[in-house]
Amino acid sequence: MTDEQKALIKDNINKWAPHTNLYFKFIDSPNGDIRIAADNNTNAGWSWQGTSAKKAPASEPTMSIGFATPSIYTAGKIQHEFGHALGLRHE
Repeated sequence: MTDEQKALIKDNINKWAPHTNLYFKFIDSPNGDIRIAADNNTNAGWSWQGTSAKKAPASEPTMSIGFATPSIYTAGKIQHEFGHALGLRHE
């Protein structure tokens, strides 16, 4: 993941902070509860939902964000997928 991609992800994840009672700590190691992979070959994104991410093998991501679109579209995708990581479902 590029530094620009990391910054975009952090900025958009932090948009959830005022609406939660959580503190988001970003680390560069495979030990995170939420492990995000960048995919430069797709527009799609996906995420494990809530604590079900604990079932994912530690060596695998629990979320993937596609970066093949302009960042204005990717920002919404990051916010959407992180909502799933927080345990939110589609309406």
